[in-house]
Amino acid sequence: MRPRLLSTATETVAAAPVDSASATYRPSSGPNGLKEPLVHVGLHLRQQRGERRIATDEPKLMWTLVALVPHGPYWRTLAYLPAEHAGPGTWLDYATANCHFRARPLPEGRRRDELLPRHIDRALYELGGHAGPAQGYVMYVSGGEARSIWPLLANKNLGVTPDAAGQINKRLALPGFTLSPDQRPGAVVRVTSGSEDMVRPALIERLRHIPEYDEPVTEEGKLATGLFQMEKAEQTFILCNLPHQFTGGARYARAGESYTRWGSSDPKEQAETWYSHTATEITVLHHPADQALLTYGLAAARLCDHALHWEHRTQYPAPVHLGIQMDKDHPEYRRTVDNADGDDEAQT
Repeated sequence: MRPRLLSTATETVAAAPVDSASATYRPSSGPNGLKEPLVHVGLHLRQQRGERRIATDEPKLMWTLVALVPHGPYWRTLAYLPAEHAGPGTWLDYATANCHFRARPLPEGRRRDELLPRHIDRALYELGGHAGPAQGYVMYVSGGEARSIWPLLANKNLGVTPDAAGQINKRLALPGFTLSPDQRPGAVVRVTSGSEDMVRPALIERLRHIPEYDEPVTEEGKLATGLFQMEKAEQTFILCNLPHQFTGGARYARAGESYTRWGSSDPKEQAETWYSHTATEITVLHHPADQALLTYGLAAARLCDHALHWEHRTQYPAPVHLGIQMDKDHPEYRRTVDNADGDDEAQT
C-alpha cells in the first residue's frame, strides 16, 4: 500500500513546553483542526512483574491519566491520583499529583483485573468537575499494553460497531463506555510507538508535476516528518519521525540519507550509528459522525510536538507522554513487563 501525505511538518510542528500552566496549544488551526474547546486526556498503562519470578510474587499494575484542560488562552495540566486505602481518587495539578504518586508504592494488579476499566471510567466521570468551558473530551490511549483490556483497541476488531450498551462480545468496547453517552469521550485514539509490528518508513515518494510531461513525475527521498495515511486504511495514520542525530550537526549525522552502510567506502562512516526513520501509529477508533477522521489524527500528531523540556517531537501525544514520565520517575519503576499470563491474547 502506498501512503498518502496528509500534513507536512510545518502544519504539525508547534513546539511548546507543557506544565501545570501550559503554553498555548491551538488544535483549531488549519481547515482540519478541532473547532471547539476540548479536554485532551491521555491513558498510559503498564504491568510490571515482581522482583522474584515465583507464583507468590504479584505483579505491579501501573496506570496514569493526564488531562490538558482549557484555561483561558492556556492549558492547565491535571493528573489523576488513584484511590489508596480508604481515601478516594482525585484530580490534582500535574506537579502535585506527580509528587504524591512517587511517595506511594506501585499497586499490585494485572491487566485482566475486572474492576480496572471501571476504576478508569470513574476517574473520567470525576474529570467533568474540572473541565471548565470544554465541550467534551478526546481520549488518547497508549496501545502497547491496553489492547487486551478493551476489545476495540485490538487490530482484529477494527471497524466493529459496539452495541447500544457500548460493548463487543459482552465486554466494554473502549475506555469511558460504562458512562452515559453524554459523558463518554467524544473520540478515542489509539497511539502506538516502538512496537515490533509497527511499520517503519523507509522510502518517501513525492509527486511533482512537470509541464513537459502529461503525468506527474515520482521523486524518491528519505526525509519526511509529515502525517501519512495508508491506502484502504481510513482509520490509521502514520506520523514519520526523524532521529535526533540526523537533525544534528555532527559530521556523519546524515549517514544513510542517500545510501546504506553496505554502500559506504569510508571505514569511519561505517562505524557510526546510521539513522533510520521511526514512526508513531495513530488509529482513530471512535469519533463524532459529523467530523472527519483526519481531524483527530491530526490533533494527536500535533500533540506529539509539545514536549516537557525540549523542542523535539515525542513518541506519544503530550497527555500520554506526561503519564509515561510519571511512571518512569517512580522509584519502583523497572523495565520488566510480564506477558506470560495470556493477557496479550487479544492484541492481534
